[in-house]
Amino acid sequence: MPRGIVRLICGWHAGSRRAARPRARARWCVTLALGLIASQPARAQPPSTAATRALSGRILRADAAQQAVANALVTIGDAGLVTRSDSLGRFAFEAVPLGPQRLSVRAIGFAVADERIEVRADGANMLEIRLSAIPELATVEVSATARRGSLNLPDFEARRRVGLGRFITADELEAHGGRALSTILARRMPGLRPIGYAPGRTAMASGRGDTSLRGKPRGDGIDMARGAPAACYVQVSVNNVLRYRGEPGEQLYDIDLIDPATIEGIEFYTVSQLPAEFNRASNANCGALVIWLKP
Repeated sequence: MPRGIVRLICGWHAGSRRAARPRARARWCVTLALGLIASQPARAQPPSTAATRALSGRILRADAAQQAVANALVTIGDAGLVTRSDSLGRFAFEAVPLGPQRLSVRAIGFAVADERIEVRADGANMLEIRLSAIPELATVEVSATARRGSLNLPDFEARRRVGLGRFITADELEAHGGRALSTILARRMPGLRPIGYAPGRTAMASGRGDTSLRGKPRGDGIDMARGAPAACYVQVSVNNVLRYRGEPGEQLYDIDLIDPATIEGIEFYTVSQLPAEFNRASNANCGALVIWLKP
């Protein structure tokens, strides 16, 4: 009830014969106002706009065997959600906003899967994601007998003897016992620094590149929305397959996806040291991180 109506009624009453009784008039107006207020219907609260629903799924190999892919990193970029698949390839999110979302799946040895999904309030919301394996290079056979943990890559040894770049072997990685790869690289390779840009994601950048401040990459739209700063992110190749090229708008590569225990050797080159075989497209403006996995 608007205050003006209460004032109008009380004012009329003040001019009546009871006006000579101020206390009675005051009690009457208070009683009237309280009664009118109590009679007003309660205002309904606006409906919540943050409607969510659970979302789950399974990640499988995109081949005839259709085996489960464990420890795959699953992100819903629009909602900022991150999880990993279990040993059976299963993953789950408890509360995903309804509507269109971008889902990304990454796993070592597989191509990145990016999909647009629709989270529905009345749907099953059970997904099945299939990852395509990245072809592996043929195994290099070496006739010499090597001690445990030594490197069987003659080209790696040849480049190390030249003295350009920085190198880490399997034995040296083993000495760091259980630390994340980004931490090991930051300690062992001056000029490299880890940049955490989302929960559980770390990319490596160099301070010695020749990329201008304006031209420095920041990842794709999801990476930028998650706070990835502009930096000279190094090119990353694994077993001679480029995982990150350093191109504008390209999704950053989470270096901690790689378990140090699976690595046979690592090479890092600044732009001035970079061998031609690791810069064929002339786009490694921030240097190159070259990783070789064990057979």
